[in-house]
Amino acid sequence: MAQLRTLLVDDDADQRRLVRALLERAGIGPVIEASDADSGLAAATEHAPELILLDIEMPGRTGLEVLPDLLDAAPGARVVVLSNFPRRRLGAVALARGAVGYVEKRVEP
Repeated sequence: MAQLRTLLVDDDADQRRLVRALLERAGIGPVIEASDADSGLAAATEHAPELILLDIEMPGRTGLEVLPDLLDAAPGARVVVLSNFPRRRLGAVALARGAVGYVEKRVEP
């Protein structure tokens, strides 16, 4: 099982619980949680995660706005965007800003 320091940035507490449970079941962790872009950036600076799972739609700065700053704060991290928006709408934008993947939240766990 992969042990990856993982940062999960999502304003929806239920989504964070679900994703955390899936990651832990897969043996991925430890998982650090943040509920908005600014706390996610602080956590990335403090914990140097290897994997960042990033929601797009959050209060304040969006995931797409903070994505480059997260990569600067944790240069070795790989960012996967998790979003309710269809991939065809924002996937290319996320990849252009440095994400390595884009997953629609509507898919089965």
